[in-house]
Amino acid sequence: MKYISRLFINQLISSNDIVDIISSKISLKKVGRYYRSICPFHDEKNASFIVNRDKQFFYCFGCKSSGNIIDFLIKINNYNFLDAIKELSSISGIPILYNNINFINKNYFRDKKKFFKLMFNINKIYIKSLIINYKVYKISKFLIKRNINHKCIMHFSIGYSYSILVNKFINNLSYENKYFLFKLGILIKNKYGNFYDRLFNRIIFPIHNINGNIIAFGGRSIIDNNFIKYINSSNNIFFTKNYNLYNFYNIIKNKNKLKRILVVEGYIDVIMLYKFGIKYSVALLGSNISKKQIEILYFYTNKIVLCLDGDKSNFFYIKNIIKILISFINKKRMSFFVFLPCGEDPDSLIQKEGKILFEKRINNSLSIIDILFKFYFLKSNFYNYKYKIYFVTSLLPYISKINCPVTKYFIKYKIFNKIGILSEYNLRNFLFLNINKNNIKVKFTLLRCLISLLLKYPKLSYKVNLYDKIFNYNRSIPGLVLFLDIVYLCINNKNINIINIISKFNNNIKNYLIKLFLWNFFPKNVNYDLIFNDALIKLKFFIIKNILKKILLNNNNLYELSLSRKIKIWNLIKFNKLKY
Repeated sequence: MKYISRLFINQLISSNDIVDIISSKISLKKVGRYYRSICPFHDEKNASFIVNRDKQFFYCFGCKSSGNIIDFLIKINNYNFLDAIKELSSISGIPILYNNINFINKNYFRDKKKFFKLMFNINKIYIKSLIINYKVYKISKFLIKRNINHKCIMHFSIGYSYSILVNKFINNLSYENKYFLFKLGILIKNKYGNFYDRLFNRIIFPIHNINGNIIAFGGRSIIDNNFIKYINSSNNIFFTKNYNLYNFYNIIKNKNKLKRILVVEGYIDVIMLYKFGIKYSVALLGSNISKKQIEILYFYTNKIVLCLDGDKSNFFYIKNIIKILISFINKKRMSFFVFLPCGEDPDSLIQKEGKILFEKRINNSLSIIDILFKFYFLKSNFYNYKYKIYFVTSLLPYISKINCPVTKYFIKYKIFNKIGILSEYNLRNFLFLNINKNNIKVKFTLLRCLISLLLKYPKLSYKVNLYDKIFNYNRSIPGLVLFLDIVYLCINNKNINIINIISKFNNNIKNYLIKLFLWNFFPKNVNYDLIFNDALIKLKFFIIKNILKKILLNNNNLYELSLSRKIKIWNLIKFNKLKY
C-alpha cells in the first residue's frame, strides 16, 4: 500500500512561499508585517484577508477562513487534498514521493540539500573557467558571433567546462560525492573508473528550479559543425526536463502575475531576447512542450505565446502541440503562436528587426483557435457538403479536448456559422450523414434524381417555376409533392442547407431524404445545372404522358378530342424516346 508521508508534505510546504502562491491567484498588498487583500472566499468591501510570510499561514477576519498553503489551494480551486498536493508539487518541481506503509525515504531531503550545494559549487567553477578562458579564440569567437556580452554572461551565470579547473574540482570531491553526482547523471565514469564532466568543452547554461536552485546544466558545443550541439543533464530524482523551463526562475522571481510568457526553443534565443529588452521569455528543454510545463506556465500567466524557429512554423509541426495546449484554454487562459520567416529563429530575427518590430510580431500572434479555423477553412469549399463534413470532423478532435464549457460553446458557434448550421442538434445530424454513405443503394427514378440534386445544391430550386400549371394536373405521381415542397423551402430560404430541409419533415421522410442526399449516382466533375434542367424537362413530359394516357384510356372523354389531336397525342406517347 502506498501513501504520501507527513514528512514529505511538510517539506513540500516549506519548499514554497505562501505569499508567492497566493499572490499568483489574488492581488496582495504589503501592509507592515502582513500582506492584505479582499477575501476570495466571501463578498466584502474592506480587505480583511491577511497572509503572514513568517508563519506561512493566511487568515480572514470576516469569514474566519484560515490555514496553510495547501488549505488555500483546496479552497480557491475547490480541490481535494491530493489535488492540492499535486498542484503544489507541479509548481515547485518536486515529484511526489509515494512511500510503502513500512518505509519512509528520510534520505531524500538530505540528498536534495547536498545536490543543490554541489551544483552551486560546480557552477562557480564553470563561471570561473569562462572568465579565465574568455580570450581563448574558440570561446571568444563563439560569444562574439552570437553577441553575448558581459552583462548577459553575468545575468544568466553562463560558464564554460574547462578540463583543468573542472577536473581539479572533481578530484577534490570525496568518492561518495563523485558517485552521488555520477548516479544523478552529472558526471560520467570511464572504463578505468575515473569520473569526468559529461559537458566537457562546452558553454554551460545553468537551469534553475522555481526557488532559484541550480538543478541541471545545458551544454552548447563551441564548434558549430559538432554533430550534437546541445546536451542537457540527465533526468534524475531532482530534475525532470518536462517539469522545468530555462530562465523561468528569472522571470517569476518578483512573483508578480505576468501578462504573458514567450516560449522559445533555445537558450541563446532567451539570452538575445533579454539583451534587446524582452525579459519574459523561457526556453524548452526538449523538442516539444509538455503538459507539466503548460500547467506551471499558466500558474503564473494567462497568456502563453509560442515562438518556434522558422523551419517549424507550419501547421503539421504544431498540431500536436495544439492538441496539448487546447485542453488548458478557457475564458481567461489562451495560447498563441508567432510564425517566423523560414530560416529564422528568435535570436537571428531580433538582431535584424530590433525590439519594436519583434514585439509587433508577438502582439499580432494567432490564437490556436484562429490557427485551426484558418488552416481547415482554407482547405474547405463550403459550397460542397463533403468539404463541410471535412471541416467539422477535422475540428471536433480538438474541440473535444476543451474543458471549459463557455469556450467550447463559443468555438462550436463559430463552426455553426461557417457551415450554416443553427444548433448542436443539427450539427450531430449533419455528421450522421457521413456514416455508411458508400453502402447506400437507391433505385433510379426521375424524381429521386431531382430531389437528390436539390438537397445537395439548393440554389437549383430557382430553375423550377412553382406556378407552372403542369404541376397541378397530376399530383398523384410518387415523390412529386415532396419535390415541390422542397423547392418551396429552398426558394423561400436563401441560405438553407440539408439540415434545415430535413428538419421540416417527419422521421420516415427525413431518413429517406438522408439516403437521397448521400446517393452518388453521377461521376465527378459533371455539370449539375445541365443535368437538373434535363431531368426537369423529362419530368414535365412524364406528367403530360400520364395525363394523356388517362384521357385516352377513358372512353367517356374520347369524344372531346378531334381525330388529328388523338393521332398527335398517340404519336407523342408512342415515339417519345425519353426513358424513365
